[in-house]
Amino acid sequence: MNKYLINTALILASICTICLLFVEPLSLWFFILYLICGGCYVFKCCTNRALDNPAKSSVILTHVSKYLFVIAILAVFIPLIRLTHWQLYWLVAILLIRISALLVGYIRYHRLAFWRTYSNSAKRIAFFCFPLLYGSLGFTIAICVFCGIATISAAEDLLLNSTAKELDPAVKSYFLGRKKEVAN
Repeated sequence: MNKYLINTALILASICTICLLFVEPLSLWFFILYLICGGCYVFKCCTNRALDNPAKSSVILTHVSKYLFVIAILAVFIPLIRLTHWQLYWLVAILLIRISALLVGYIRYHRLAFWRTYSNSAKRIAFFCFPLLYGSLGFTIAICVFCGIATISAAEDLLLNSTAKELDPAVKSYFLGRKKEVAN
């Protein structure tokens, strides 16, 4: 039963995500749809934790829904924002660190290494909160919050891919991973 609820929530999130493309950005309807998407993702995360082995259909729907959400948000906000040079450089630096982390992970582990760390969760939360921060505090503060958290997350991924003896995506942070390796 839970997998059907999860799948329904993910389908609802995908429909609301598509609807975001057709409403005025930062309007009341935009934020209502946006918060429905967020609620669906929170529901999915909470329900998935209760299941030992989520259904394959839920995993696929999760990935499709998340990528659709990111693409829609970028499509809505890229025309609205005007990046200054320092903001653009910061975003490019984060991208380069992320690419470096993936390359190092691929070379060391012979597959793409993605970590489920607290900083990566914080980055996803910051990405979700970006429109809310943008609408309430302005673009400069929103981009600084997001880029600050994304920089820490990217640097931690690079550190983990560079130093971890084995790929363990369940490691929650670089420091906890180091502590675990020292104990062994």
